[in-house]
Amino acid sequence: MMAVWIKIKAAWQSLLTLESTPHQVALAFAIGVFVAFSPLLGIHTLLALLLGWIFRLNKVAILTGTLINNPITLVPICTASIWLGLRLIPDTVTWTVPIPWLASRLPQAVQPYLFAFIIGSLILGMGSAILAYVFIRLIRDRHASVWRSWFSNGFSRRFRGDS
Repeated sequence: MMAVWIKIKAAWQSLLTLESTPHQVALAFAIGVFVAFSPLLGIHTLLALLLGWIFRLNKVAILTGTLINNPITLVPICTASIWLGLRLIPDTVTWTVPIPWLASRLPQAVQPYLFAFIIGSLILGMGSAILAYVFIRLIRDRHASVWRSWFSNGFSRRFRGDS
């Protein structure tokens, strides 16, 4: 448990000190959060790296965003996704798994919830990504202004003791 928090703290520190613009960092982090909520369980890291490479996003920021989905948060994210999907899909809608190979391997009890999981996770992912973008953008803008004031007020004098 402690190792998870150490990794999260290290990822947060690296996110604050990236040399990309606040918009680039916030966008990459938000896409990482969206990927973390995607129903493609097990390939989040690969998908995040692929999107980062295709769109030339900051890899550290996008991977940090995917850390939202971890062993501690996996069950609440999946539960919330299924719950939201069930609330949004009318009871009259029936859906079967369109891939026969996958349908034969999924238990009958899971199949009705798969569509709800997909819909719910995509909607939660979009909402969370928007919130993540705004949050990281505000943090990075504030962090950048602190560093600008720190450097413009004689950063080197502080270390010489001339304050």
